[in-house]
Amino acid sequence: MKPDLKGANLREAFLQGAILYSADLQGADLKGADLKGADLLAASLEGADLSGAYLKGARLTSANLNMAFLIEAHLEGARLNGAQLKGAILYLAHLEGANLIQANLDGASVQGVTYDNAMRCRVINVQNCVGSQRFIRHVADLDYIEETREKHPVKHFLWSYTSDCGCCWELLFVWCVFIVGLFAVFFDWAGTPLPLISSIMAFTSFGFIDANAHSTGELILICVEAMLGFVMFGCLVSLISSMMARRSG
Repeated sequence: MKPDLKGANLREAFLQGAILYSADLQGADLKGADLKGADLLAASLEGADLSGAYLKGARLTSANLNMAFLIEAHLEGARLNGAQLKGAILYLAHLEGANLIQANLDGASVQGVTYDNAMRCRVINVQNCVGSQRFIRHVADLDYIEETREKHPVKHFLWSYTSDCGCCWELLFVWCVFIVGLFAVFFDWAGTPLPLISSIMAFTSFGFIDANAHSTGELILICVEAMLGFVMFGCLVSLISSMMARRSG
């Protein structure tokens, strides 16, 4: 039998770890309630007031949160996969690390929400969301990244470790510096005068190389580094320009 708590006053109630599987909490007042780790699988919370509620790590899989008030709610690490959040008010809600796989946020208000890269957003619906284009863009990016990881694991591995999946140009720049330093060591072994300068010149040659190398080994190093530099600079410029451009949606 499903617990019938429709319209119940549970304001600031202590419900940590409570088992409320399939509970009917429509229109319930759960403002400020402590529901950390609670099991609300398939629960009906339509129109419920969960403002300021502490739902960290709570299980809200397939829950009905349509038109619910989640103002300043703490949903860090919450499992919201498959949850219905149509028209929900998520103003200033905390979604860091939340599982939003297949969640439906159609028409939800997401102004001021806090989020991170640890969220799971595969097949999430953010159609008609209002209040934060940055959040919508971030969620769409995470969805794309997760799809890439599923279909192209090797590509995702390289993408992740070189630029944090296009989110960190600084990491890509560090790789560029590392390559220059590594080839400077190789040039030194090959007996090239001024190995660091030679490495920098080869890396930033944009494909134009000096064929007057002192040895075959040195010529091979120049060619390889020139090609790497051409690719890395292209990626770096593309990434920085993309991050600096004004965009929405």
